[in-house]
Amino acid sequence: MGEQSLSISRVVEKKPVKKVGKNEHHWWKKRDSAGSGQKTLNLVRIISQLPNEKEIVYGALDKWVVWETEFPLIAAAKALRILRKRSQWLRVIQVAKWMLSKGQGATMGTYDTLLLAFDMDNRVDEAGSLWNMILHTHTRSISKQLFSRMISLFDHHDMQDKVIEVFADMEELRV
Repeated sequence: MGEQSLSISRVVEKKPVKKVGKNEHHWWKKRDSAGSGQKTLNLVRIISQLPNEKEIVYGALDKWVVWETEFPLIAAAKALRILRKRSQWLRVIQVAKWMLSKGQGATMGTYDTLLLAFDMDNRVDEAGSLWNMILHTHTRSISKQLFSRMISLFDHHDMQDKVIEVFADMEELRV
């Protein structure tokens, strides 16, 4: 019986588990974002050289994305950030609207960037339309930052009655 218990204990003995460290590479993850920087710069270069006609810009954006198996959302978001830093508000509007028309990038960050671009390009009516769409579509998930963006937009254009409406919406939605 003594010999049997020894053999059983040897069988039950646990081997050390080798943990996967940082050296393991997941190539499929790397590939997705590896080219986004180059795609971003390519998009910014293409879009910056175009005339301000919506059809031409949307056509160029469609050509930029045509061979992609998945929408290059990371590259497009980075391009929006670069265009925003360069204060190219019309291009920000064009790229963001194009993304949204493709059903991509409908995030609070994109909405915030688009509202800022509308503000800086003096397109208050379009900002108001987008804001109403956001209010009716995302009633439970509108951030304080987005409310703040709208308050500053309306204040920037001396529309105090609209500022009060935004505060009323915030109160109604308990933000």
